[in-house]
Amino acid sequence: MRETQLQIKLPGVPKEAKQGREVAPKWAWTEASVWTERMLATLERGIKGGKWYSLIDKVWKMENLQNAVDHLVRNKSKHKPDGQRCWRYAEQADWRLPALQDKLQKGEYQPQPVRRVWIPKLGSKELRPLGIPPVENRVVEMAVRQVIEPIFEQTFAEQSYGFRPGRGAKDALRRVQQLLGQPVSRSRRTRQRWSRAGATPALSQARRDGKRQRLAANRDGHSAGSGD
Repeated sequence: MRETQLQIKLPGVPKEAKQGREVAPKWAWTEASVWTERMLATLERGIKGGKWYSLIDKVWKMENLQNAVDHLVRNKSKHKPDGQRCWRYAEQADWRLPALQDKLQKGEYQPQPVRRVWIPKLGSKELRPLGIPPVENRVVEMAVRQVIEPIFEQTFAEQSYGFRPGRGAKDALRRVQQLLGQPVSRSRRTRQRWSRAGATPALSQARRDGKRQRLAANRDGHSAGSGD
C-alpha cells in the first residue's frame, strides 16, 4: 500500500497583514505578514504530528521579502562598502524582488558564492578571513528566518538566552542576579561565612581543588628528590 503524507492546511495569510496584532508579548517580534494570530495560536497549541507544511509560499510572499530587505538595511551605514551594497539593493527592490520571487517560486534560485576578504586581526600583525555573502543571499536567508524562527523558538528552554530574539547576555546576567538573591537550601551561617570570605560555593570548591593539587605536586616533588 502506498504511503501518503499528511498535509496540514495552515491558516491563510491575508493580502494585507492586520496592523496591531493581538498577540502575546513573547511573539511581538514575529513577522506580521507571515505569523498571523491564528498561526501563533496553532504554534502554542501544538500542530498535529509536530511538522509544518506549505511554508515555502510564505517565504516568497512579497511582503515578507520586502520586510527582509528593510530588516537588512536597518542598521547599515551608507558610508561603508557593505552598507552601500545593501542600500543599493533596497533602492532597486522594485525590480529585484519580483525577479527573486519568480526564481523562488520556480525553484531556480541559487545562492551566489560568498566573497572572502582579509581584515586585520586585533592585537596581531596577521590577517583573518571574513566571508561576505551577497546581498540577495542575505535577503533570502532573512525571509526564511522570519518564517521558521518562531517554530524553533517555541522549543527552546526558558533558561536559554543565546541567539534568541529579545534576549541577550545582559538578560542572562540579570537572571543570575535574581537567582543569587533568592534563598537556597543552605544554612544561614554557611551563607554568612561565604559572604565574609567573598566566595561562592563554586569558588570555594575551586580553591580546595587547587590546594589539593599543590599538595600533591609538593609530595611528588619530595618523593622524586629523595629517590635521587
